[in-house]
Amino acid sequence: MNRREVQAVAETTAGIHVMFIDVLDDDGASAVGQVFLEPTDTRGPRQPARHELGTTDTLRALWASPSGALWVGSADGFVATTATVPWTTPVAPDYRAFVGPPWHVTALPLMRGNGLRPNIDLLWGTADDDVYVGAYGGHIYHWNGSDWTQSFEGAGGAGDLGAFIFLVGD
Repeated sequence: MNRREVQAVAETTAGIHVMFIDVLDDDGASAVGQVFLEPTDTRGPRQPARHELGTTDTLRALWASPSGALWVGSADGFVATTATVPWTTPVAPDYRAFVGPPWHVTALPLMRGNGLRPNIDLLWGTADDDVYVGAYGGHIYHWNGSDWTQSFEGAGGAGDLGAFIFLVGD
């Protein structure tokens, strides 16, 4: 039996972006990711949802930056975005843009502690050149506009980050 699971929702000026995975034969490891846009413009007839991105990768995180660019992260350590970034797309699961801006895909560096790809759970940032990724086991990566670095090595084992919280001083 196949099922569809909504993983995340983000809003931009274009509308509501919904990221979900299709779990094939109740096997979460074989899930394929999708991003759709539900336009919210009310100045005419209702527009149908538009398929923005499809991939054979299991998408786990979605974030819309202040510029309106979309960022997604996968269980296999890949990050894709519609932002303008200097990435050369690596050999990766098939990422296919259907409508909207092109998607750029890159792989995060391997985790320092075990040399494996991070399983992304969380994406957040302040701008397209200041993005944070949280990975299973408490690992944190940072994009500074030119490089991804692992900025924190979590304890590993079971455990996810639930959110990024930044305190702003005076």
